[in-house]
Amino acid sequence: MPFELSSKLTILLVDDEQNFLHSLAENVQLKGFSTVSASSGEDALAAARSRTPHLAIVDHFMPGIDGLVTIAKLRELRPGLHCILLTGHSDDNIRQTAVKLDIPYFEKSHMGAFWEYLLEFGAHPDRVGGTRSSNETLTSLEALAAQQTLDRRRSAMFPHLDGLELSGLSRIIGECQAMVDLKRTIDRISALDCAVLLLGETGTGKEMIARVIHETSQRKSGRFLALNCGSLSPDQLESELLGHTTTPPPLPYPAKKGIFEAAKGGTVMLDEIGDAPRGIQRELQQILGERTVTRIGSNTSRPVDVRILTAATADIETRVDNGTFLEDLYYRLNVFTLRIPPLRERGEDIELLASFFLNKYCKVFDKQLEGIDGKATALLQLYRFPGNVRELENVIERAVILCEQGPIRPEHLPERFRQLKPAPKRLPGEFRTLAAMEREHVLDVLKSTGNNKSEAAVILGINRASLWRKLKRYEQESVN
Repeated sequence: MPFELSSKLTILLVDDEQNFLHSLAENVQLKGFSTVSASSGEDALAAARSRTPHLAIVDHFMPGIDGLVTIAKLRELRPGLHCILLTGHSDDNIRQTAVKLDIPYFEKSHMGAFWEYLLEFGAHPDRVGGTRSSNETLTSLEALAAQQTLDRRRSAMFPHLDGLELSGLSRIIGECQAMVDLKRTIDRISALDCAVLLLGETGTGKEMIARVIHETSQRKSGRFLALNCGSLSPDQLESELLGHTTTPPPLPYPAKKGIFEAAKGGTVMLDEIGDAPRGIQRELQQILGERTVTRIGSNTSRPVDVRILTAATADIETRVDNGTFLEDLYYRLNVFTLRIPPLRERGEDIELLASFFLNKYCKVFDKQLEGIDGKATALLQLYRFPGNVRELENVIERAVILCEQGPIRPEHLPERFRQLKPAPKRLPGEFRTLAAMEREHVLDVLKSTGNNKSEAAVILGINRASLWRKLKRYEQESVN
């Protein structure tokens, strides 16, 4: 096990989604904790009266009393109880409220940070999170020191909030032409209230771009709720999207709003939309067509008043072509498309982003470092960053942790960076044009298929007419 528990710690798990609650309990138990499960805030309070949990992990959007109210009542009942808010919706208002109340906030779509926190709690339950007992008093100096420690802890636990002074288009850090064009386009479409499909690789910042669109739109006073369609089971996803009515015994649950109702007047972002099951696609198709939603178990339609933003990797277009994603839904979601470039195509932004993350994590870890030296910067420029901006942020965070003083140097970067070698310099005449390279590749593929143009077009990812036009052009170029 990654840590040893001095004694068995009990964790109270509170979530109205039974499948997720069962799965979470199993995983928490595997890490050495005992668990008590509750499917509503009221059940959690009843459980806390009969048991003495060391930690409560509470969902926010639940029937009856929500997660923040549940946590407040649990703290009244059990002063000093450590509490975590774990939610399936990304919501800036809820996140900021949690910060003010000193409640660690995690999202189900990003469970890595949650598990790290839980392991740290298991190793040091007296030092992580929680609240101060009501009978404790502090001198002014102790209070100042405690507040400084709390500020650093908040920055580490809530990285999205570090630098809240950045809002709107200023959130988008980048000066390369692709990012300048992207910001200009966002500025044009934000006020139009149309559906937008964000296409980009994992880690490029699709949710951040969606937040920017919301913050610069006419709906900015409303809520921004995000849901990852690839992180939930089909039943959970349907419940989060549509909501449900009160369920009958033996498992009676109060009625629950889905994300479209909860975000009324605001913006909904559906991430990884390409992973949505076929049945969910049909539900979304109907919601977009009729602008109404019907809760599970109900016959009553409710109006939908939200802007819908979706995000996917580029392969969603392939899924439309092969029939695994509904073509009509794709066109409804794709009124406007924003393509977010991968970091490897933003070479001139790497140093800028690295400096931003350096400043951010120097604040988090209370360090004063002297930038990034030239050799380390050169290695960052050489690396391809398959994990994009998210990977760069993780690399800089790690480097800040390892560096005690001075600048970030190559030894503070992961081994994969230190193994990079710059490409040997070549004279300008040694390079071929992109057109020449494309021509050679097309002709090689055609030759490998025995001059079968249909097969070659499939391999090249183009239609037969496009291939025919390329071959015709090559023929004319040869004549000339």
